[in-house]
Amino acid sequence: MAKKIELDEDFYIREATIFGIVSELPDYRLCYMLNEALSLKLKRAPADREFSSKKGTFLYSEFEFDDPEKQVIWLLTTNRKAKIKQSEHSATLQLDSLSSETSAIPLVSDLKMIDFFLWYDGEPSSSLDAFINENLKKLSYVRTFQKVNIESSKHIKNLLLEY
Repeated sequence: MAKKIELDEDFYIREATIFGIVSELPDYRLCYMLNEALSLKLKRAPADREFSSKKGTFLYSEFEFDDPEKQVIWLLTTNRKAKIKQSEHSATLQLDSLSSETSAIPLVSDLKMIDFFLWYDGEPSSSLDAFINENLKKLSYVRTFQKVNIESSKHIKNLLLEY
């Protein structure tokens, strides 16, 4: 009988630098404002970030931009206000598989005070971090922000797992 090889989840975790943002703006509006302030071109990702738990499956909006100049991939991911994905059985009764309801369950539960994650996938850069810090401080619609320590968060893998 052949042995099964199981891959550790950490195998799929990205190398990233993450900033947590607290803002009351809706995701599309914050995306527009960050594009203006940071000279980015974030666009809605083809698929939302999916997270399954005992309470159901939730979809968190995500925006992305592949920046060839800085050689990083930028992402803006919502930590709250997830859409509730309907089960396969109930989806046949509806035209779309998304409920109009939203959930307050955060994607990264130990960082529930954060509304959004602005992060870049690639080699960490202190000059890029300084650029982000400098520009986020100037934005009146960002109440506060902080650089997230990946090692100290238990549930950050919900954000960093590649699908």
